[in-house]
Amino acid sequence: MKSKHKALLVTYYWPPCGGVSVMRWLKFCKYLPEMGIEPIVYAPANADYPTRDDVLTKQIPSSLQVLMRPIREPNSVFKKLTFRKDTNYGSDVFSDKSSWMKRQALKIRANYFIPDSRMFWIKPSVKYLREYLEENPVDILITNGTPHSCHVIGFELKQLFPDLPWLADFRDPWMEIDFFEELNLSARARASHEQLEKAVLTTADAITTVSPSWADLFAAKGGKNIHTITNGYDIDDFHYLKPYEKQKPYLISHVGTLNASRNAESFWAVLHQLQREQPQLAEQLEVLLVGPIDQSIQAAAEQLGGMVRLTSSVPHKAAISIMKASDILWLANNSTGATKGRIPAKLFEYIGAEKPILYTGSLDNDAAHIIQTHQLGHCMDFHAAEGGMEFIQKTLAQPNEKSTIDPTPFQRKTLTQQLVNVLHQLVK
Repeated sequence: MKSKHKALLVTYYWPPCGGVSVMRWLKFCKYLPEMGIEPIVYAPANADYPTRDDVLTKQIPSSLQVLMRPIREPNSVFKKLTFRKDTNYGSDVFSDKSSWMKRQALKIRANYFIPDSRMFWIKPSVKYLREYLEENPVDILITNGTPHSCHVIGFELKQLFPDLPWLADFRDPWMEIDFFEELNLSARARASHEQLEKAVLTTADAITTVSPSWADLFAAKGGKNIHTITNGYDIDDFHYLKPYEKQKPYLISHVGTLNASRNAESFWAVLHQLQREQPQLAEQLEVLLVGPIDQSIQAAAEQLGGMVRLTSSVPHKAAISIMKASDILWLANNSTGATKGRIPAKLFEYIGAEKPILYTGSLDNDAAHIIQTHQLGHCMDFHAAEGGMEFIQKTLAQPNEKSTIDPTPFQRKTLTQQLVNVLHQLVK
């Protein structure tokens, strides 16, 4: 019997990529070897990542085998046509239709690059991995999406190696992702998405996803052997941090992307109320937004004068330092797409930071359920600011009060054991 099972992971997001998209499988690969699974990573060598964090490359285990092959992406052409620096799907690229050229470029990208703009990586990857697997057999195939092109690679490999167990991990839904209805798809393009999604869901031997509601969604679409393994945080990331120095006595922070669908009226209403009714407290408060933001967010922030400060993305360690220094952490959820199952990955690092959370979004949501169940903070509807100002006042009056939650279920090592349990079922 082998001492370890070998698992081939197909992923687009891998260091030096920055942001939350890379963290899930970077951390799984950290802990899998000590639990009897030897991961082998296949990733692009020259990907056009929206953000970079070169420090994350130091977290790649030295013993990990990483296969890297070139990828051809149309993003450079897309940038020229739309005059954008950022071409990531998750950053409102499809909501910006301010010129005829942009509208046409978006239409072409949405209707002809299926399932996504990484489609040109599918064919060469299948060819390369077929040859690799014939010479280097593995026990399990894993695909990490989005992008869903990774799942299409998995589907094609499953046709070539039908006895190879395949786990498809969905960090996001397919056709219910928040921007999908903004794509203005033709009937033909929509049918292509439906066909590919069905093929992946009904062919994969197991499916993992990040929330209970999305597990139900995939089950309703024909998926089988579905498991919920949420995102989490790695306790090691909270060690040896350089302290962040606050510029004012009190700090409310949001760390990560704020797109248009996360622009909660309730959050801004609470801050305006604070300025009107508690001007002295408002003067002592800074609201810090770290990372890419939509123009609508910037406009709302400017209406509050000097209370809100904007800064670009920072390395992961620096982001955690900001979380630890904050008095309140704002968790903004989406207002579009399959919102019930969207648990922003930053929720778990907020839990690790042991700071009160102010949530905005649908209250019928898996993230809101976690916050309410474990008494992690206060939840506001996207449009209604009920109780928000009182929560801020009470929390700032007791800035060092910590949550009593047991964080173990949300830690990466615990979650990796859940993954291993699924993998062991596949290779029995």
